[in-house]
Amino acid sequence: MYSSMSDASCALPADMKNTVWEYNYTDVSGNSEHSTNLNIATTTLQNSVINLNAFGTTIRDWTCINSLDVSDTTTVVVFKSDTSFTSGPSSGNRRLYLCMKLTKVTTDLYYFHLLSDIETSIFPYERVFISEENNAPRDDAPMCSTFCQYTDSPNIRTLRRQGTNDVLPNDASLCEPCESACDMNDICNPNPCQNNGTSIDLTDSFNCTCAPGWEDDNCTTVMTCDYPDTVPHTTNVTSGNELDDSITFSCAVGYENISGDTLITCRSDAQVKCPNPSFVTFAVISSQTGSHYLDKITYTCDTGYERIGGNLVRTCKEDKQWNGTPPVCSVKNTVTKILRQYSRLITVGGLIICGLLVVVIAFCCLLKGRSKDTYMDTSTIDVILQNKTWDLEDAHQTATNENKRRKDLNAHLSKCLKDKFRVTVMV
Repeated sequence: MYSSMSDASCALPADMKNTVWEYNYTDVSGNSEHSTNLNIATTTLQNSVINLNAFGTTIRDWTCINSLDVSDTTTVVVFKSDTSFTSGPSSGNRRLYLCMKLTKVTTDLYYFHLLSDIETSIFPYERVFISEENNAPRDDAPMCSTFCQYTDSPNIRTLRRQGTNDVLPNDASLCEPCESACDMNDICNPNPCQNNGTSIDLTDSFNCTCAPGWEDDNCTTVMTCDYPDTVPHTTNVTSGNELDDSITFSCAVGYENISGDTLITCRSDAQVKCPNPSFVTFAVISSQTGSHYLDKITYTCDTGYERIGGNLVRTCKEDKQWNGTPPVCSVKNTVTKILRQYSRLITVGGLIICGLLVVVIAFCCLLKGRSKDTYMDTSTIDVILQNKTWDLEDAHQTATNENKRRKDLNAHLSKCLKDKFRVTVMV
């Protein structure tokens, strides 16, 4: 049970301080919804969006003067305006006060109510408490009976940490009166989970998240690991089977370790958890036993693909990482498949190469035959013509020689081609 006594000191919830919050509320004068930012310092609201005009004086700076912890999640705080004001030339100084009843949903989401009636003498209208002239209450005055009085129920307002998206629960409401807490019957208060366990309220029951090393419904049983099966040809030294205990294996004389770990440590699932495996191109996860210590992931390459690197089976290890590397799968290619796919191109290419080879060989043979041939030099003809004589016997001999030259050249070319092709085929 929390005390309602006050020591006139302010203590805002720790995770609310020094943060800019997304502030959502309904305007009490126009009944319209607004969303803006509210900067909450350690105990102040400086240059805040709660900006009021009291008889010509602008009030937007506030300082927390008192707070009351109603429960683990509910706190009542009172802010006093840093600036005083007067309602007329001959009136005394007065102050404005904001009485907030804050309820924590998560570390990123609060909701609150302003516990005062609507004051219409200020602009815009707001739920504030105004002190009497020259008679401001003491900062340590009883909060709920002094600053937090109202006759009609105020609307709910929310504070959400910027960049988050926590949602207000459907049962969020104002717990009345001022010193009442919605969770007075909280099954998790006091905490039923022992040894630093965390309790989750399930309305009619609770669930414990145990700290590492503890287990069972209330976290009262020391966690232990089952001893491993006997490993042939090894000896081992163990420090126990509780959290962080270890077993060291040693191979017998004449044996050596070819796989597996020589040191294993008792861990809890909460301590050793590997991240979700990344996507692998052209492969799927065919089985996965989990994401904790010694759990395994098995990959299978897609149909028509095969592994060319990486590992198809990976194990979650003590460093909270999957051992090995993701598999690399590539399309299957065989010699028969390649020959069948490109057989037509290979045939055409072979014919072209053979044709070029015939032309080259014939050209080489022709050049070789001409180099051995004798023929009449054109200079001789020029001399004969210049002398204007032509010996018939010489002419006949020349014709005979020309015919012989042609026959010899054809015979040489034929023999050369046969020899070249014989050698080519043999090779």
